[in-house]
Amino acid sequence: MYFDEMIRKELVKPSEFSEMGSTEEIIEKIREKTLDNLEKQTDFIKEYPNPTYAVMRLDYLSQSEEQSRFEMLVDLYKEKKLKEHLMDIQKQAIDFMRTEKPKLMKAWQIESESNPQYGAIISALKEMTIKEIVEI
Repeated sequence: MYFDEMIRKELVKPSEFSEMGSTEEIIEKIREKTLDNLEKQTDFIKEYPNPTYAVMRLDYLSQSEEQSRFEMLVDLYKEKKLKEHLMDIQKQAIDFMRTEKPKLMKAWQIESESNPQYGAIISALKEMTIKEIVEI
């Protein structure tokens, strides 16, 4: 892959990733270390026991074909800001959902969670959250 040489020479500490043979290995190491660090944030995990949107964001950055997103992942990791970035994305996603859910329920004229269309609202809300917060 065309990122390999750039990563080793310019973007990451050679001592940390110099033994790795490919970009995919480096990305997997970044992902593994970041998820481990995220799990150690006990206050955050208590508040967000299932940080789905944080993990989605990590996946989005690490699996992107666009160089700018890949560079963002590596830069955030290098600057030791990736974990905080993911925690912030999780918080933004939950806040977005809390704000938009009542608006959608009102627009769809749904007054309770027992309404058969409630599930459709939640699905739409999750999709909106992914597009508006995770995939930016």
